Amino acid sequence: MRLTSLSKKLVFFYVALMIAVLSASGLLLLRYIYHVMIDSLAEDLRVRAILVAERVLPEWPRAPGIGDSVSRYLAEIAEARVTLVALDGTVLGDSSADSSLMENHSQRPEIRAALAGSSGESMRMSPTTGERMLYLAVPLIRDGTIHGVVRLSLSAEFVYDRVRTLRYGLISSLGLGLLLAAVSGMWLGTKFVSTPLAKVVTGAREFVKGRLSHRIQVDTGDEWAELAASLNNMASSLDAQVTGLARERDRVRAMLESLPDGVLLFSARGSLLFANERARNWLSLPDSAGEYIQDISQSHLLTSRHREQVLGRTPELNKVVEFSLGREQDTRQEIVQIGPEEIRLEVRSHWLETPRVSDMLVVIRDMTPIRRLEQARRDMVANVSHELKTPVGAIRALAESLIASPSEDEAVLIDFLKRIVRETERLQNLIDEVMYLSRVEETKTSLSSRHADVALIAQRAAKSITPIAQAKQVSVNVSSDANTEAYVDPEMIERAMRCLLENAVKFSPAASSVHCTILDAGDEVKYSVTDEGPGIPEEAQSRVFERFFKVEPSRNTPGWGLGLAVVKHIVEAHGGTTFVESKVGCGSTFGFTLPRQAKGRAGRPDPARISDADYLR
Repeated sequence: MRLTSLSKKLVFFYVALMIAVLSASGLLLLRYIYHVMIDSLAEDLRVRAILVAERVLPEWPRAPGIGDSVSRYLAEIAEARVTLVALDGTVLGDSSADSSLMENHSQRPEIRAALAGSSGESMRMSPTTGERMLYLAVPLIRDGTIHGVVRLSLSAEFVYDRVRTLRYGLISSLGLGLLLAAVSGMWLGTKFVSTPLAKVVTGAREFVKGRLSHRIQVDTGDEWAELAASLNNMASSLDAQVTGLARERDRVRAMLESLPDGVLLFSARGSLLFANERARNWLSLPDSAGEYIQDISQSHLLTSRHREQVLGRTPELNKVVEFSLGREQDTRQEIVQIGPEEIRLEVRSHWLETPRVSDMLVVIRDMTPIRRLEQARRDMVANVSHELKTPVGAIRALAESLIASPSEDEAVLIDFLKRIVRETERLQNLIDEVMYLSRVEETKTSLSSRHADVALIAQRAAKSITPIAQAKQVSVNVSSDANTEAYVDPEMIERAMRCLLENAVKFSPAASSVHCTILDAGDEVKYSVTDEGPGIPEEAQSRVFERFFKVEPSRNTPGWGLGLAVVKHIVEAHGGTTFVESKVGCGSTFGFTLPRQAKGRAGRPDPARISDADYLR
């Protein structure tokens, strides 16, 4: 039999123990009662035998044949079978049988004990009556001499009948007691063991499922209640710890999600466990990749294939990750991804704990802007050197000419000095533009913003370049919507507009037109300048707002390549954006948008941006 619950087991062992204890107790009790009754009967027979011996002794011995009648007489008095036995064991008289036909009794145990001088008793089956008989014999002693034996016997069947009756009673009582014990044991086991245990087990299962708010209700007032209270306290403590860990995990995840770098977490076998938002967007991963998962894959082949699928867009990155997984040291490599634009990535790997056993953290940083700024810095140095070389060389040549052959002609002298002044002014303009650009980039100059009509500012800017436009016979047309008011610094915006207009006129062919439009774009005001110039190649359009950058056909034109950089930083200081639309041979459109309400940096640097001015110092 298979027991499936603790209460059943307890009841089974309880009932088995009761059966064993009650059975043993019943057997001992029956044996004790049997011996008590036999001892009582033997004592009674002893008393009777002594009385009979006292009656027989005065007339002993009787002649043979007369003893039977005397034995029957004595049996009526003693209410027991009486047997008179001589010293040699011959039966002289018996109340229940013919003594002459009875065998010698000298070997009977009770007779031998009596002939030895003491009373003797024996229990055995009587061959004469066919019943279990209790025999008790006493010696006939006169003047210190044993003359014979008187034996009394009595059937013991009534003793066995009473013991049997008691046995049946005990068995009935035992059965009833066991039934009551089983019922009471089942009730007690259910109330004090099974029910509390079931509640504790159910509560523990709820805790295992993560439902730590569940509480175990046990009101027994004993150890079960203490156990339930301890488990409830443990669940409360675990709930608080899990809640704290969840908050900490959410904070860490929020920080990881907000990082500008891509963060990937791989297992030692190469399975992707976590990817932050930047990495998911960059690698086109599902949002589920942002949830940390445990590595359950056991196959290195499967994890390798999975990693190749995840990093399929960047095979170079997959190679770096595979290389890092095979090394115990942290790695740092820079890779180049070729696409519509060349992207440079710095990949750093770090084992969180034991190398090649624990998880590996991979941080991906887009180094393209930094490398582009470094290139811009090198270009700036080259361009500044080139731009400075011309005026400095001209000044030096003019000065050396004056020193070598001083002219007494005042007109020649004045012409040389004017050339020196022009070159000096050109040099000064270059320095001023670089310094102004540096100040704008670092936002050291605060904006004097107010609500102003952008259309009016555009008209002033167009009017200020009229001499330049007339010199090239270029017409400048200004058109605007009705509502073009924005929160700006008029002087700085006018300077940005003037830079765009000057560039448009500079690159427009003679007798062409430049169109300036100011549009109402909802929360913004859009300003654009369209010319009929040669246009800009598509691959160069992303760099036209960099300082000192010039498109190849314009490298021989006057200017330093700083105007568009100034425009960009003035607009960004107002919280706006710049744009360019161009097609080679079809002209260009430059412009920017300005928010109507104040936003953006407004004199405060953007902490997420690396300032180009850092490379000018």
